[in-house]
Amino acid sequence: MQQPWSGLGPAQVVGAVAFQNRRLSIPPNTSPVLASLMESCWADAPAERPSFGCIVDTLKKLLKSPVQLIQMAG
Repeated sequence: MQQPWSGLGPAQVVGAVAFQNRRLSIPPNTSPVLASLMESCWADAPAERPSFGCIVDTLKKLLKSPVQLIQMAG
């Protein structure tokens, strides 16, 4: 519940992500499936990133899985 990249302006965030390859840390209580999805979306090569359809399918599966939701809330 904190603002990401606190203290940086929009242009600085773009620079950090695009040119320094910096990413926000994934909280330890994040579902492994969601963490993996996030990391795959960060791939440098666009062809290595999941399609939007794949992202939506993965998120729908997470919402249907009580075990995944419990892990995320923990």
